[in-house]
Amino acid sequence: MIRPDPALLEAMQEAADREGISLNKLALEIIETSGRLGSANAAGTRAELDDAVIEVEKAVRKLRAALS
Repeated sequence: MIRPDPALLEAMQEAADREGISLNKLALEIIETSGRLGSANAAGTRAELDDAVIEVEKAVRKLRAALS
């Protein structure tokens, strides 16, 4: 498994904390719901996933700015 960008990892950790689960459990849930264990179409296209990552990164930057 390739380790995600530090900003994405931090966003994932924050999401896991909000859900009250470990980062490992969150990662497993993402993998399971992304289609890796089910339909390959569930994950969307590479471009759609890239767009989603960009949106998450924007949200993280916005939250950091609000907390500063």
